[in-house]
Amino acid sequence: LSNLRGLSRARGGGDGGTLRLDNRERLPPAHARRERQQQRGSGRHEEGRDRDREGGQPALRLSIGRAEDEESAGEGGRAGEDEEAAEADGHEADEDLISGQERQHFKEGSGRRELAEAIVAPGNPLTSRVMVNRLWGEIFGVPLVRSASNFGSTGERPSHPELLDYLAIKFREEGWSIKALVREFVLSATYRQAATRRQDNTLLAGMNRRRLSAEMLRDAMLVASGELESTDPGGTSLKIGDKNNLRRTVYARISRKELDSFLRQFDYPDANVHAAGRVVTTTPMQKLYLLNSPFVAARAAKLSELENELENEERIRRLFRKVLARDPSRSEVAGSLRYFEQAESNPDWAGFAQVLLCSNAFLYRD
Repeated sequence: LSNLRGLSRARGGGDGGTLRLDNRERLPPAHARRERQQQRGSGRHEEGRDRDREGGQPALRLSIGRAEDEESAGEGGRAGEDEEAAEADGHEADEDLISGQERQHFKEGSGRRELAEAIVAPGNPLTSRVMVNRLWGEIFGVPLVRSASNFGSTGERPSHPELLDYLAIKFREEGWSIKALVREFVLSATYRQAATRRQDNTLLAGMNRRRLSAEMLRDAMLVASGELESTDPGGTSLKIGDKNNLRRTVYARISRKELDSFLRQFDYPDANVHAAGRVVTTTPMQKLYLLNSPFVAARAAKLSELENELENEERIRRLFRKVLARDPSRSEVAGSLRYFEQAESNPDWAGFAQVLLCSNAFLYRD
């Protein structure tokens, strides 16, 4: 925590001004940094002597992955040295903190309250950034910092650093309200864009196409069939595969030893390790699982029992509204009517409802 406060003060984040993302999770010890600076200094002197011995030929110096021609740079060589010195001076405050000179120890009881206060302190900009970044990833499909669990030097830079700063400050100023932040996201013009299939959508020219997660998919099927329990009854959690479990998936029991087959098919992460996000896959086994799943078949059977006294066309429209939350197009109505005309003696409404539940229109949010 002292490192976080030091980074905030060193980067100007503790004075209430604009926060600046410093993707450095941990700095090397002060003595190691001083040794590297001495080595760089001695290396420059050695390069100068080598250049003199070789008749003044320009020496190439490797700097952050690129070779620089010191002689052709003219004054640029000295400017580079000045930049290194300024960088070293800028890290002095961080080195003092890392050495433990300003470390504050928790003294009240177990220290949990002090720890909580330090996590949300105004001088700690990382907490609000991490929370905002994860919520953005949940709503928009891709977080602003793709390495959501790594804001250190090995993590990725944010795609929109100013936006991340703005949202982090707004989130903190509004009392850390997740509801207010989600409202800010979903009412934005960016969120209300049509989906795009671009491979690189970093600039959000359209909304990212997103598939429902395993939990969302199961809950959406229960909502469509009208079977989802609207209130939490409490009590012992049930396995996801239990036929009597009609509660939201968040209340289900997750086994670390043997993950449920439904969750495993739809990219639920390993419950034994930390997961920064989910890797979304599309496999034939996912469709086969839905077509042969007793859970999906039961939801489809329940849907087929709804409003069975209506005419075929109106019943088709009602099913589309229940499952896909929209009216069918003319071609969809015509194709559905042909299907039932061919099976006039024994129309399979449960099978028709299951096809809707397994369709990409239901699985994806466009």
